[in-house]
Amino acid sequence: MATVSERLSILVVTARPDQRRSTEVLRLLVEYLERRPDARVTVWFLRSDPDGGDDPPWPGSRVVDDLRTWWPTRPLVGGTGRRIADALRGARLRWWLREARPDVVLLDDGLGDRVLDPWPRPVFRAVRTNPDPPRGVEMEPPPLTTGDVVIGSRPVEHDDGTPHLVLPVLRRRSLALPMARPGERTRVRAALGIPEEAQLVVGWGEDAWIDGTDLFLRTLWALGERHGVEPHALWLGLSSDRHEADRIRTEAARCGLADRFHLHPLTEEVQRYAGDAVLLPTRVPGEDAELILNALCVGQVVVATADDHLPDGTVPMPPLDVEAAGEALCDGLAGDRVERFERSRLLDIDEWLDHDGWVERLARLAGR
Repeated sequence: MATVSERLSILVVTARPDQRRSTEVLRLLVEYLERRPDARVTVWFLRSDPDGGDDPPWPGSRVVDDLRTWWPTRPLVGGTGRRIADALRGARLRWWLREARPDVVLLDDGLGDRVLDPWPRPVFRAVRTNPDPPRGVEMEPPPLTTGDVVIGSRPVEHDDGTPHLVLPVLRRRSLALPMARPGERTRVRAALGIPEEAQLVVGWGEDAWIDGTDLFLRTLWALGERHGVEPHALWLGLSSDRHEADRIRTEAARCGLADRFHLHPLTEEVQRYAGDAVLLPTRVPGEDAELILNALCVGQVVVATADDHLPDGTVPMPPLDVEAAGEALCDGLAGDRVERFERSRLLDIDEWLDHDGWVERLARLAGR
C-alpha cells in the first residue's frame, strides 16, 4: 500500500458546481480518488453561484472567486489599498497551492490555468474536454485545448503526439451491482415467489396503457408460441388499482402465462434487476435511461421501444411490434448472463476506472 508521501497529488480545477453531466462525472472521479490510498485530491471551483442555479460547492472544496471578497481585503481601498489587497490574495492563493502541492492539475474544460501563475514548481497539466461549456466561460481567459495529457469522454483516433485518456460519461451503480451476486438475487426472487432457477423477464410501470403492460404480456406469449421459450414474467406496479391488476391477471391467463406471471408492487429498487431480461414496451418513448443502464450493468438483456435516447446496449423494438420484441428476447436469453455481466459491469464508473487502471496510467504519464 502506498504511503502518504508517495501519493499522487491531484488538483482539480473546474468552472463551477453546476449540473452538467460532465460535472457529475467529475465528482464521481473525485469521490473515487478520495477512496484510494495512492492518491490525494483537492478541488477548486473558479466560481460558485448557488442563487444562480449552481449546486453548493462540494465538501472540502475551495472557490477561487471567494478571494475577491475575502474579508481581510474588504477595508482596503484606493490605489495603495488595492495593491495590498491583491498581494494578500496572491499570498492566500500561494498558501492554498502549498497546501495542495499538486503533481497533476486537471483543468476541466481547459479552464483555470491562471491559478497556477504564482506556483513556482512544475506541474503536469491534464486538460479535460467536455461537449458543453460551463456558464460564464467568457469571464475566463481562453481555455487550453491541449496539455501534457488530454482527457476526453470517448476513445478518439489522434495523431498530434499528445497522450490521451478517457473519462467516460458513466454513473456509479452501487444499487444495481449487488444484484450480480447470486445470494442477493436469490433473496429478492424468494421474496417475490419466483423460482431461483427460472429465467425471468421483468417490466414495470403504473399506467397499463402507456407503459404497455398488455404488450409485455403479448410479447411473452409470442416468445413461447413462436420460439418455445417460456420464462417467468414479473410486472412491477399497478398496486394502487385493483381493477387494472385484475384485468392484467386475466390477460396473462389468456396468454397462457397464468402459472408464470407475477404482479407485485415495486417496494425495492433492486426488484427491477432480479431478472435475466427487462422488457419495456412503452407506447410513449422516454423510459428513464438510468434504470436501463442499471439493468445493463448487471448483465440483463434490455428490450425497449425505440427512442433516440436509449443507452448503448439496449435492443430497440419498433413501437407495438411484439413479434420483434419476442425475437429480441429469444436471442438475448440464449446468451450467458454471467458473461454479459462481466462485459457490462464496466458501465459502472468505479468498475471502469479500476479495470482501466486510470489512476496508474495518469501517474505513469506524470512520471510518478
